[in-house]
Order: sequence, then structure tokens, then C-alpha cells
Amino acid sequence: MRNDMDDLLPKQKTKIARLAEKKSARDIARIVKLPENVVAEYLRHLHAARRRRERVFRWLMVAIPILFFAGLELTLRLGNYGGNLALFIPVENYPGYLKVNPNIGSRYFANLRVNPKTSNDVFPVEKAPDAFRIFVLGGSSAYGYPYGHNGSMSKFLLQRLQASYPAKAFEVVNVAMPAINSYSLLDMLDEVLQQQPDALLVYAGHNEYYGALGAGSIESLGGSRAITRLYLKLQRYRTFLLLRYQSENVKRWLASKANAAGREQATLMERMVANKEIAWGSRTFDRGVNQFRANMTDIVRRANDAGVPVYLATLASNLKDQRPFISVATGNMPGADLQQEIRNLQALELTGKPAEALARYRQLAEQDSGYAELYFRMGKCLQTLQRYDAAGAAFRKARDLDALRFRAPGVFNDILRDIAAADGDFLVDTEAAFANASPHGLMGRELFLEHLHPNVRGYFLMGREVAQAILQTGALPMDWGAAMTADDSTLWQRRGVTELDLEVAKIRIGMLTSRWPFVAEKFESAVVYQPQNPLQELAYELWQKKITWEQAHVTAAERYTKQRDFARAAREYEALILETPHNVSPYLRSAWVHIMLNDLETAKARLLASLRIEETAEAHKSLGAILLKQKKAFGAVPHLEKALATLPDDAQLLYNLAGGYMMIGEVDKAERIIERLDKVRPGALEVAMLKSDLINLRRRQQAMLAKQENGS
Repeated sequence: MRNDMDDLLPKQKTKIARLAEKKSARDIARIVKLPENVVAEYLRHLHAARRRRERVFRWLMVAIPILFFAGLELTLRLGNYGGNLALFIPVENYPGYLKVNPNIGSRYFANLRVNPKTSNDVFPVEKAPDAFRIFVLGGSSAYGYPYGHNGSMSKFLLQRLQASYPAKAFEVVNVAMPAINSYSLLDMLDEVLQQQPDALLVYAGHNEYYGALGAGSIESLGGSRAITRLYLKLQRYRTFLLLRYQSENVKRWLASKANAAGREQATLMERMVANKEIAWGSRTFDRGVNQFRANMTDIVRRANDAGVPVYLATLASNLKDQRPFISVATGNMPGADLQQEIRNLQALELTGKPAEALARYRQLAEQDSGYAELYFRMGKCLQTLQRYDAAGAAFRKARDLDALRFRAPGVFNDILRDIAAADGDFLVDTEAAFANASPHGLMGRELFLEHLHPNVRGYFLMGREVAQAILQTGALPMDWGAAMTADDSTLWQRRGVTELDLEVAKIRIGMLTSRWPFVAEKFESAVVYQPQNPLQELAYELWQKKITWEQAHVTAAERYTKQRDFARAAREYEALILETPHNVSPYLRSAWVHIMLNDLETAKARLLASLRIEETAEAHKSLGAILLKQKKAFGAVPHLEKALATLPDDAQLLYNLAGGYMMIGEVDKAERIIERLDKVRPGALEVAMLKSDLINLRRRQQAMLAKQENGS
């Protein structure tokens, strides 16, 4: 339908539009000499058009940034910017298996740009119906530093569970890594729960202050849990990673080159610290306590909501042999004066007067009840006086007051106990187990390498405690029945930690303790490791990352084999089996060295295990040879026949198969194999002997047949 507005000329429309902001419809109508209703209608049209343009403009103002960032996010994802940050990734050489992503540390270390070590554990994407799957979460101690691999609590746990139920399938997957705390564990939890765990084991708390995003860490975002958790969720977006990395580049550019170079040379432990003094009861201390309580509570409840029980392990650390790193004076006496007094009293201790020194330490503690070193020295005096319970209490007080918070305070264990009691989960009292295994209940160098990382014995003890908790709490399916007794001495002999692992750990701990906080902050370490023998040279190469752990152990095993030190070679191959259980090669090599040791039963077990992974002619050939040697020809022949399909011209195999056929009376088959052997080894003495044995066997069979006919 047409209206009068449609008859307006372009010139009239332009003039009306120009006057619209200044004049009324009546005034405009008089100026352009048009009816007022026509002008009013056109003005309404102009206003409607303007509103539509404004709506479009507002939409574009919102949409353009959204589209820009969506396009940027898509482009960054297509380009795999920042790499794959999923917790689990496929294993290249084993289709259908997953492993912990070695790049996962990029989520948590924006400032340092490091990727702490992760385990090599692999597990099937499709969980078997009868498998029992455990995930281990935590920091460096849960990871197994400085050993990793077979020296971790998780591997000792796996070995003990396998020994308890040898016919069952256990999968213990260690997702722990150094320098992370409860924020990272909470961030990983959903991905862990997606993998259908039957139980979770958590050993965490020592990194709560200086681990990634901790209250005293260089990576801290402040005191808000909500902001920190939002930050972790935003890590999933590549655009956020781009902004994060670029902001860090600006910080690096602004920083002095000297300071940057110094931090790059520092240990990860040293580089993570932002706040070197966190006094007991301070705001930062309380923030760490509160974040630990809240995060651990969330972990347990979310796991329980998914029907997964959680085993919370209490925290243990070196008490009697680790003096506090930093003591903070809280009284009227200056810290320098307190230190001088302590030095004087230590001299008194050395003269054999611990009781006098103790009395003076107590007097000083009345003046300054927050100075950690005083309580450590009290503990030493009480230990000398054989008052061990009081010494333990003093050492624990010293640990709690240590302002450089690399060791978890005792309140963290109280929190773990409270959570376990409230939510019905299981407590693994690691602290009590370490105390019970320590002389007079005082935890020290007997089980720890430095301030908190256990030695091999300590990790073995942790694995035992967790395994016992799992077995005693009824977490395993009821139809599995009673567990077999797993003897400590036997399991200790089966450990997968070799001399090579111990030497590498020695290097790592030496380098760690040669830097702050174990030495003065301004001290530049001059420690240089000087290999003195081939084993140490190999360990040094591994520490420098010139070779992999697997390559190092294969090299060590091959060296031992050349030296005919088959026992040590066997240890190396057994370590490889434990670390890479889906690789058939170490099973075969282990079997060979056990044959050389005349340990045929172990050799058979390794060969049978290898066949469950992959059918190989070598395994069938060796297994057949062992069974023949044990006079079990009926069991040997099928294995030898299978090997023959792949190794038709193997002289040793043909010889054994011919002998096997003769042992079970298959003379015609034996004759055909001997003919093939004769072509491979013409004129060989052993072939002639086989032919002679075959002739004699035929004669005996004919004689027996004739006797049976005459008897009938």
C-alpha cells in the first residue's frame, strides 16, 4: 500500500533529514512546503531506521570481538599453540593405551616455563572388567624423587599388590609430579575420574606453600581460591595461553639479564620461592592452611560423588636431622643475638653437658617462643638425654615454626585425619609408619635423603602401608578371596631399583643440596660430579639427559652380560620389565640371563609373560628348549613347532625339535626335521648323532611291536 511519504523527492527527503534534529514536524512542513502528516510520517521512518542501525551497531560491537577471539582460538587450536595440555595422551608405540602427558606441567608453571618430570606409566583406554585401577596424586614425594620410575611408592605398591593377588590385574598409574600442590590435584581430578579408577591415593602437602599457585609461590595469584580455580579453567583456552605467554615475555624482557640467568641456573625448588619467610600464624600461613583444607575436602567429596574411595596419606619429613631452614625472631631479642647464644650453647652440648644446654634453651624459648632453631636444639639435647618422646615433640615444633615452608606443618596431618573421618575415606598413616621404623621414633636420615624425600627404604615402606590399607579396608572385590602373604624380604629383593638408579639419585640430591636453601643464598654451587667408573659415567649421561632411562638400563645390562655378571644383568632387565611392562624385549633378555644363571623357573615365567604380550619365535624356541631340558617333551614340542614357522632354518631349533619328536616317539616327524637339519648343517657331528639315535629308536619300536604281535 502506498502512502504520501512514497511521493517525496530525494531532495525533499535529504532536507527533511537535515532539519530533523533541529525542527519540529510542523516547522519542517512549512519550510519544505509539504503537508505536516507527510513530514511526520517520514520522520517516524527516519527514527525507526536509526534505531535499527543502532541495534546493528551494538550487536557488531559485541559480535566482532567475540568472532575475533573465536577465530583466534580456532586458529591457535588448529596450529596446536601451546601443545596438548590434556592430562592423558595416547601412547605412540602402543595403540589403545594412554600415558601421563609430559607437557602437563605447562598448565601450572607460567612464570618458570618448566615441565616437571612425570611417570612413564601406561594403562589401557578400555579398562578390563577384572582390572583394579589406582591413581596416585601428589608432588615430588608421590612421584618418587629423586628416583622416579621403579623407586616410587607407586611401583612398590604395585609389586606388593601383584604379589598378594598374582592372578589378578592391577594398574597403578602415578600422575604425581614435583612442585605442584592441591590446586593442581583438584584441576586434574575430573580427567582422572574419567578413567574409571577403583581408588585414589593422595600424598600431598609439602608443596602447599611453594608449589605452583601456592600461597608463597612465584606462581601465586593471591588469596582467592575462586580466582585461582578460574585461572586453571582458563588454561584450556589457547587464547588465554597466548596472552599468558606474551605477558610473561614482557616480564622477562623487563627483568635484568643477570637476574634471569641466575634463576635459570637455580634448582626448581629454589626458583619456586617468592616469600621466604612465612611465620606460623601469619596471614600467608593461614591462607596455605585454608587452601589445603578446602582443596583436599573438594577432592575427596568429588571423588566420593563419583563412587571412588580416596586413601589420604599423612605426611612425613626429616625431623631429627634437618635443622630449620629459617628461624624468625618474634621476641625482644634480635635474631643475630639469638643465633650467637645458640652457637655458644652448641659448644656446651659438645662438652657433654646437654642438660645445662637444654635448660638455657628453654629460658631463651620463654623470651622467644617462635624461634624454630631453639626447639631443634632442644630436641637434640633431649635425644642425647634419651628422652625420646620429648625430643620428638621438640623436633615437630621446630618443623612447624620453620618459616621456609618446604616441610608441611603438623596441622596438615590434622586436616587429613579430619577429612578422612568426616567423609568416610581411608587414612594411611605414613607419618606413624615412618616413626615406627625409625630409631626411637625419631624420623631422620635412616629413611630420608634430605629434608623430606624418602630414600628407597622409605618409598618401600610407603608402598607397604598403602597396600596394607587397601587390603584391610575391603576395597578389592569380594570374590577375589583372601590375599597371599607378601613377605617384605622377598619383595625387597625384587625391587626394580638398581645401582644405576642409586647413582643417578646421588647426583640429583648432591646438586639439590649444593644450592639454597641447604647452603647460603648467595653461595654459587661449585659442585662438579666427576665419574670414576663406567657405571658413574652412564649415570652422569642419564642425569644430563643425553640418554633415556631405558637406554641407560639396557646399556648397563649389556655391559654386565659381556662381563658375565649375569646376576646384575638380570637386575637391570627386571627393572626394565617393571618400568615397561608392555615391551616384550626385556622379558626375552631376562629369560636368557636367568638361563645362564640356571634359574630355569624364572626364565620360564619371563617367557610365558612375554607370550601374553606378543607371540615371538624367540620365546617359543627358548621355552621349548627349557622344557626339553626338564624332560617335558610333550610341553616343549608345541612351542618348538610354533617357533619353526618363523625360524625354518635355525639349526638349534631344528636339533631340539628333532630330539623332542624322538622323545615322544614321533619318529617320522623326527626324520623329516633331521633331513632339514642336514641341509642346514651338512656333515655336522650332531646331525650324524641324531641319525644314529633315530635308527636306534626305530629298532626299539620295531622290537616292541614284534614282541606285542608275538604275545597276541
